[in-house]
Amino acid sequence: MPELLAVLTTQAINYGRRTINSGPDTLTDSDAILLVNKGLGAITVTLPAATGRNGRVYYVWRIDALGGVITLAAAGSDLINGAASVTLTAGQIALVLQISISSWIAKIW
Repeated sequence: MPELLAVLTTQAINYGRRTINSGPDTLTDSDAILLVNKGLGAITVTLPAATGRNGRVYYVWRIDALGGVITLAAAGSDLINGAASVTLTAGQIALVLQISISSWIAKIW
């Protein structure tokens, strides 16, 4: 976990960190860390188009303990792990997204 915290700190300095309590929402090039405090309600966060963002990393971090579903949706015809969207549900704490060619790769902890 210390390694992840070091990366998060670097990303927050180079880009931005913000907290959302309602949605839907869309990540931008100014974002790096998105803290989601949604509670029991569902929320959808849309990623920007993957094209031209090779190597870009976004961190979506649940900061509540209530377990509402967070859906991360790809823009247009982009894919996340081969699908149009992925979800972060109760018991899953963080989701890291990184671009590979013209799609997104997601890692859920």
